[in-house]
Amino acid sequence: MTIPTPNSNKKAQNIQKSFGAWFKGFGYTLQNPWVYKYIAAAIFTNLLVFVVLIVSAWFLSQTISNNILNNFTQNQLIYFVFSFVLWGLFAFVISQLFSGITTVINAPIYSILTNKILEKEFAQTEPSNSSILSEIFTALIFELKKLVLSFGFLLVLFLVNFIPVIGTLIYFIVVFLQIIFITGLDVFEPYHSIKKLTFRKRLKAINQKKSLYWPFLFVCGILGLIPFLNIFLTPFSIVGACQLVKEN
Repeated sequence: MTIPTPNSNKKAQNIQKSFGAWFKGFGYTLQNPWVYKYIAAAIFTNLLVFVVLIVSAWFLSQTISNNILNNFTQNQLIYFVFSFVLWGLFAFVISQLFSGITTVINAPIYSILTNKILEKEFAQTEPSNSSILSEIFTALIFELKKLVLSFGFLLVLFLVNFIPVIGTLIYFIVVFLQIIFITGLDVFEPYHSIKKLTFRKRLKAINQKKSLYWPFLFVCGILGLIPFLNIFLTPFSIVGACQLVKEN
């Protein structure tokens, strides 16, 4: 019979807390009306960016279909395949642009919200002398670094397709790590920005507390993959992330 050690018990408790952190953040938002205006502002920004990207993608796809595909092929099957690939590419680009643009624009909103939670719930404030433009510029640099990391993951995913037998297993492991780290950079971004953490230190912080952060980030990542709903769910992830960090 194996006797649980204090360390294993703590990890089990962390995992339990972590899985429930997003829902705790959602519940905290519902119970505190002062949060509503920040959540509403972030959701409005998300909706606006989403609509602009979708409309832009639609007009661009129509232009490509009418002026390029129709002129090069009359074969309906080839036309369908090209259109399918084109929309798949657009979906990827839109998801990347949506994440980057909304993170940059919402940076001041999430920063204020995070500071308010720290002040009200943990009697802690983080002095900030940064202007709104400075926060947006910092978020822009952060997004560019995150984009490089995302392309790194994509390159690895492309290469493992050529590995026989274990390639599929490696593929799913890399996808899991991609969800964890990219999502972690997003939802912890306001808190890490307040703490003035460098990009490398942010990655290190996410990696150091696997039992406490990774289940939460996996939940946030899966919710973030749900089309359209992720527009509304992301702000609650920010609230949950702030509480998870400070309570533990």
